[in-house]
Amino acid sequence: MNVVYVCADRGIPLLGGKGASVHVRAVTSAMQALGHRVTLAVRRLDSGNFAPAVHRVHQLRSDIERAADQLADLIVEERIDVVIERYSLQSGAARRATRRHGLPLTLEVNAPLAEEATRYRGLADPTAQAREHKTLRAADRIHVVSSALLRYVQSVAPGVPAAWIPNGAHVAAFRNSKPLTASALDGRLVVGFAGSMKPWHGVADLLDAFARTPAPRRGPQPVLLLVGAGPQQDALRRRATASDLEGRVVFTGAQPHDAIPALVRRFDIAVAPYRPVPNFYFHPLKIVEYLAAGVPVVYPEQGDLRELVGAAGLAYPPGARDHLAGQLTRLMNDHVLRRDLANAAERSGAEFDWQHIAERVLEFACVPDTCAGTVSAP
Repeated sequence: MNVVYVCADRGIPLLGGKGASVHVRAVTSAMQALGHRVTLAVRRLDSGNFAPAVHRVHQLRSDIERAADQLADLIVEERIDVVIERYSLQSGAARRATRRHGLPLTLEVNAPLAEEATRYRGLADPTAQAREHKTLRAADRIHVVSSALLRYVQSVAPGVPAAWIPNGAHVAAFRNSKPLTASALDGRLVVGFAGSMKPWHGVADLLDAFARTPAPRRGPQPVLLLVGAGPQQDALRRRATASDLEGRVVFTGAQPHDAIPALVRRFDIAVAPYRPVPNFYFHPLKIVEYLAAGVPVVYPEQGDLRELVGAAGLAYPPGARDHLAGQLTRLMNDHVLRRDLANAAERSGAEFDWQHIAERVLEFACVPDTCAGTVSAP
């Protein structure tokens, strides 16, 4: 089957390090690995990570009409059967191109972007939400990554078939990587976070909670390993120099994604300290990767996180730093509990392999009578 996956979002560089970039590379590589021929059409390339293993990468113009012409030409050149677009505020070209050729369009929705951009990025466009609703209603199918998003798209576009398909991880990479060795970590229990350091990711809460964990009666002091970068990193580094954290925090800075498995494998406890978010709609890539690595997870109980983590972690009330500190202390002091949660993580992590996810995406997107061949490898 010939697939074109479109990402017209100027904020998602194909070779970048953010979770959205990882998702685009991973799901398209997985589709190709299943035996399909995947063309990836993106607005922005950048650098920093390996290109995905797909048939072809094509860069789109910024103008929607010219991008629609490019996609229409690609549909003909590559004899495209299936068109999937990662929804963005710049969406539009894929819908125009598919209409020219009578092909259905499947939208992948990862966030209510008009609301998100208004709340977190200062978007001041009163028409953004109306345009988002129009885009969703114009799709032929929509798949989302969380139950909150499923409810949202069903309320906005009730006539469009919708499905909930989670994020994934390259399970083999996380299972088979040897844990990082570093002198600052040797012999110490490691509490870890991997991701971008944005306000709603709650890394400041994690630092404060970690500072409240008591020193062990015996042995070396645990260390907090923070993997990644972002707008809060300078403030977080300053916080880590305070007397209650001095010598207890290690920052790695930005890392290519192929370095993440070895770092996460070094975690004894992984944390996803999201701040309280109304109608929490995330399906965090970091948590799926923690599970794939077989690491216990401490997380705030909101959205689908309890269902995602299951028996592999401990929850706390969102934003409650004392409760977060309490769960960290409990795991630090109980190696049997850490082992049991790690075993549960290893079992559940296998369910989220990107190839399983890609199969589900293609099965959903492949409308009868429009797809050539099958939706799995021969």
